[in-house]
Amino acid sequence: MQSTLGTQIARAVIFDRDFRPDAQIEKMKADLASSAGFVHIHACKELENHLLVPSALERALRARLAERRKRTGAAIAVDATVDMEALLRKLTDEMKSDTFGQFSAQGVRAMRDMDRDMDVATCTTRIHQEFEHRWSDLSHRLKIIPGKDLLAKLNTHLQETCSVSLTPTAILAALTVSEVSADMRALIDGLERFISIAPPGS
Repeated sequence: MQSTLGTQIARAVIFDRDFRPDAQIEKMKADLASSAGFVHIHACKELENHLLVPSALERALRARLAERRKRTGAAIAVDATVDMEALLRKLTDEMKSDTFGQFSAQGVRAMRDMDRDMDVATCTTRIHQEFEHRWSDLSHRLKIIPGKDLLAKLNTHLQETCSVSLTPTAILAALTVSEVSADMRALIDGLERFISIAPPGS
């Protein structure tokens, strides 16, 4: 394409992590580095996981409830008692089996690719131990859960219980600077550096 256009093209590559293990992520970065000026693979499952900040979700919900109360005059009991961390634990527990299935399948493939002599049982045991370790901490759980699916599940629950839903824009508006993940900060900083050194016309 560069020869066709007659100009140098600067390439930036951004991928979801999905369920790839750390070793596979590092290999992907190394392979892509030779053909791209900027490579970023999210530290969480997908972009939407960056919105899964319990405190920000709780503020966004309260804001939506306040808007609804102002518009309709209807007060919702959950306004004073919402516990977003507890709600996220409940919703993610319902997704645990499916999440582990995907986590395990991709992990086994990656480990077997790196070591053909490793048997599937050993791979599965190691992956299960890693998964349970991450799942035990809510902050780590929210990085490996399918973010789009969880947000959809959360909005279904909120519609059923208090007739509101949370858009990505509403959640972003509720995020404070300190709640923006280190991974997202690295992405923004990296893109700014990439743009500043990209060849003219690229």
